[in-house]
Amino acid sequence: MYGIKWALTSQSGGEAITSATTITVAQVVAQSARNALITNIAFDLETSVACEVIVQKQSSAGTMTANNPVSYGPGAPTLLTTGQRTATAEPTSSAVIMRRWTNSGKDILLTPDEGIELAGGERLGLTFITEAAVTVHYTILGRE
Repeated sequence: MYGIKWALTSQSGGEAITSATTITVAQVVAQSARNALITNIAFDLETSVACEVIVQKQSSAGTMTANNPVSYGPGAPTLLTTGQRTATAEPTSSAVIMRRWTNSGKDILLTPDEGIELAGGERLGLTFITEAAVTVHYTILGRE
């Protein structure tokens, strides 16, 4: 059912969060006719800043820059899942899946054993609430 592996990563140099704020740094969008499965989410903060990290389903796109995942594995077939990064207008949250505090430089948000499944057309956001400016590097792994 989920044969194509993909990875969505932050841009080279990371995603700069310039001040204490709430910002969605990454959003995965399942193609309308195909489900997607999120299998792992990891991030690295360049400095130790206290952050709340929220993984949430989102009901709107917000205003973001395209940042599409890349497929990997045998043949690297065409991928239909898309992605975006660094919201300038926040998407609307529809359901919080995971919420945790961190002030460490690196962290891995392990998804439930089954992963986080997105139905066709659904969106999943990785959002940070920071107390100061920080640069975030992330990797989201999934399948479609």
